[in-house]
Amino acid sequence: MQIPKKFENQLWEAMQSSFPNRQELRIMVQTGLEENLDHIVSPGTLPQTILDLIIWASAQGKFEDLLAAAQKENPGNADLVAFAERFSVWKASQDLAGETSLPTEEDGPATLSPPPGSISEYTNKVIWPPYVSPQSVHNWTEAMQTASRAVCRLETIQGDVNVGYGTGFLIGPRLILTADYIVPDANVEVRFDYEYAADDITPHQGTVHKLADHWLIDKRKNQYALILTEGSPGYDKVPGTNQPRGWLQVAPDYEVQQGEPLFFMGFYNAKPLTVGHYFALLDGRDSSPLITYCAYHSINARGTSGAPIFNAQWQVVGLHNMFLHTQNPEWEKGLSANIPLPAGEREVLVGKIKQQLGGRDNLRAGTAIKAIMAQPAVQLALAVSGH
Repeated sequence: MQIPKKFENQLWEAMQSSFPNRQELRIMVQTGLEENLDHIVSPGTLPQTILDLIIWASAQGKFEDLLAAAQKENPGNADLVAFAERFSVWKASQDLAGETSLPTEEDGPATLSPPPGSISEYTNKVIWPPYVSPQSVHNWTEAMQTASRAVCRLETIQGDVNVGYGTGFLIGPRLILTADYIVPDANVEVRFDYEYAADDITPHQGTVHKLADHWLIDKRKNQYALILTEGSPGYDKVPGTNQPRGWLQVAPDYEVQQGEPLFFMGFYNAKPLTVGHYFALLDGRDSSPLITYCAYHSINARGTSGAPIFNAQWQVVGLHNMFLHTQNPEWEKGLSANIPLPAGEREVLVGKIKQQLGGRDNLRAGTAIKAIMAQPAVQLALAVSGH
């Protein structure tokens, strides 16, 4: 089976985070492939060595063996887990339909639809109509691209070193919403336009703003922070265009329904901006401030805290700030503490969530945008800014 070049590039990127030095790479090759690394590739930098190793494995028909060996040696690496899942989906499609009858990831579009049966497993077979029709694909993807301009990476700075990352988004020219724990103090930089170039490998470094002197407008523990930047990044021209960046359209009265498709944009593992696809687990029409949603994988997406949660019209309906780790015996206690409701209502909501989870551990939660927009300090800040 011929491996698309894009998969070689993606494995190359994943293995660099998994094997930080040549010695660890040598051990993996020896124990997993029963080969001597020095006999396979020439001396060179670590990135070049990993690339040469992948090219050798592809030529020898050992690409999947290399991936398996890398995962066995470092099973907790999120980049390897994410790549393995993408690769397994592609391989399954090839095995099912034959290599020539389906497009590869390189020459065909990626689907945003969930695997068959996934939604019905959680939503009592509620079937949602397609949210992208052939006539509206251009407008829908253009709206997604426009929204991406207002999403930023938040970088916690100590000295000259970035020590923490998260995601935030503009809701006004200078107003940014994020998770409260992403901004512990003013030592945070705001980076827009941090995205991959056309080669899907090289990141654009983007545009950096600092926080204003009086940067903190409002903050709720385990929910959100509303902060203020220097300048007005919402009015900045996006690099390579003549268009202002703008800010995201929020839907303060929107009620998420069970089974509804959701999306969020964030900086997964602090890498350039990506989009995740989810669906709502619980009906939000009970005025709950919490949105629970399920992914089609179990990756702990470090760096996406504070990401905007969108509905299918690319309106912001929530803010991502929590993972529900049901395998942890303390998860229910921790979840209860993070739900800003009176005790009786909180117990009812936790009960609903437990019923939906069924022991699964690949779930996320966020604060509904309607709950954030209802806060007086947020309303005042928007009014003062004219939005």
